[in-house]
Amino acid sequence: MTTMGMSTTPHTANQLLELAGMRQTPQRLVILRHLLACTEHPSAEDLHARIAVEFPSISIGTIYRTLESLVEVGIVRRVRSEAGTMFFDANPDPHHHLFDTQAGKFADYDAPELDRLIADYLHRHPIPGFSVQDFQLHINGTFQNSSH
Repeated sequence: MTTMGMSTTPHTANQLLELAGMRQTPQRLVILRHLLACTEHPSAEDLHARIAVEFPSISIGTIYRTLESLVEVGIVRRVRSEAGTMFFDANPDPHHHLFDTQAGKFADYDAPELDRLIADYLHRHPIPGFSVQDFQLHINGTFQNSSH
């Protein structure tokens, strides 16, 4: 898997595909535009339902293949629920995830202080035979309100 080392600067779907060296096909553009516009982390089925309204000929297979190719180049991340459902995240910046087990939805969670604590702990307590490259927390729970 390759990563593009993206910055926090917002990019359009066209720019992201160009930076990744990918052709800007109509299918890739519509899928990536929808994913970038999402405030949540949709599944391939969620994206298909939204995109089929304006692009009725797009198949679920095309959605899956396109998402996988976007994951491979580092534009999109996979996020798996406890039940094994795959969701997709277009936020390239380091962050953690909160998973609402009742609603079945993810939310991004930025915690720089927690990141420093974990990095410091891993530095002081190296894992024998393992080189840590990155870490992401996946925190399960329920939101107190339905705004997430």
